Amino acid sequence: MNSIYQSLLQAKIDRLKPGLASEFERLEIEKENEQRKNSYAFLIFSLMSICDIDLNEAVLCSTEGGDDLKIDGFYIDTAKNGELQVHIFQTKYRENINNGIGKNEIEETISSVEKIINGEIPATRINARIRAKINELQDAIKEFGAIPNINVYFVINGKLPVENDKEQVRKFGEKENRQVYFYSTEEIFSVINETQKKDYKVSITTKGDIAMYELDTSVTPLGKI
Repeated sequence: MNSIYQSLLQAKIDRLKPGLASEFERLEIEKENEQRKNSYAFLIFSLMSICDIDLNEAVLCSTEGGDDLKIDGFYIDTAKNGELQVHIFQTKYRENINNGIGKNEIEETISSVEKIINGEIPATRINARIRAKINELQDAIKEFGAIPNINVYFVINGKLPVENDKEQVRKFGEKENRQVYFYSTEEIFSVINETQKKDYKVSITTKGDIAMYELDTSVTPLGKI
């Protein structure tokens, strides 16, 4: 594990934590519990980095808490390419980076996603944020009239799982419109580097003998996550 990336990650989530005070209170995270604060800030950082969204939207997409179905984040994107994209997150922040995510944790998340797709989640056994996201997804499906693309992300600051732990993931990913991704710390920063690249379009007008340049710096993602 590259200690440079781990140090950079810690710096990033430390900057996020002051802006998450109300979320720490909602989740009943004690002031001295830095591990849980780091874990939640890591989730928000992952949502912001991979989905290219801001802090406020990332917080609204957080579903972490009791009865969360092993789903920490749930982002529905209706803006890109005219397609309905669903991004579901399970993140693990480990103080000991030699630890990672276990097979059972992976399978529990995939099982929950399957149940959401098949409409098998009892409304009384999930938290309010998950319920709201499922309702939002159902409304989006009705609006688009199409099957959504389901993207599931396991983001870990420790060890990635071995191939033998991904059997259920492979079965899930074999179905149409479904993808599963595993991101390490280094790979998150690779995504950030891609989304920060920009295409620049220069418009040139003239006033007398003086050329006036107008620079369009709108971000253009270079490649699918």
